[in-house]
Amino acid sequence: MKIISSWDDGSIHDLKLSELLNKYELPGLFYIPWDLEKSKNVSRVGKFLNRNQCKELSEKFPIGAHGVTHNYLTKIPLASASNEIVDSKKHWEDFLGKPITSFCYPRGYSNAIIRMMVKNAGYENARTTIVGNLSPGPDPYQTMTTLHVAIDRIEYRQVSWEIFARQMMAKADENSIFHIFGHSWEIENFGDWDNLENLFKELTGK
Repeated sequence: MKIISSWDDGSIHDLKLSELLNKYELPGLFYIPWDLEKSKNVSRVGKFLNRNQCKELSEKFPIGAHGVTHNYLTKIPLASASNEIVDSKKHWEDFLGKPITSFCYPRGYSNAIIRMMVKNAGYENARTTIVGNLSPGPDPYQTMTTLHVAIDRIEYRQVSWEIFARQMMAKADENSIFHIFGHSWEIENFGDWDNLENLFKELTGK
């Protein structure tokens, strides 16, 4: 089973999360809005990473685009959505001097037009917030995940995220891709660091 992870929003707690990923030798991709201070719909994040911290993080893990201001792309004019998609890639590439190949739809809001915009902007793939899958699915611009940590979602059928994680582990085989995603600010707000580390231990056998 292959294990991957991705993390959204650019919270200061991403630094702690990166240390935990390093400890268990797990991959991570961090989706960060470009203009953190103007980011919308993320009032619970608390403190954001600063530019230097983003660059430091990018030396250990790849950065993905998450819009310029984290606007929900299907709820704003198409021209504004295009700017969010195109400009976030350009800004990060100019700043980091590295290609940005992956996009994450803020809150998962996308449709066929938005996905085509992402493809035309030059991204190789884009992640959704769809859970419960052990493969990314056939469309690279609608990549699905296995588990959203630190929050109990309706898809988990009234069990905790930890129990759902173990249910998915039991279903996995050697060809499965176990994709964990979440937000470090949720992990912090819900006091789930120990639970997350326990999951990493079980997945890696360390």
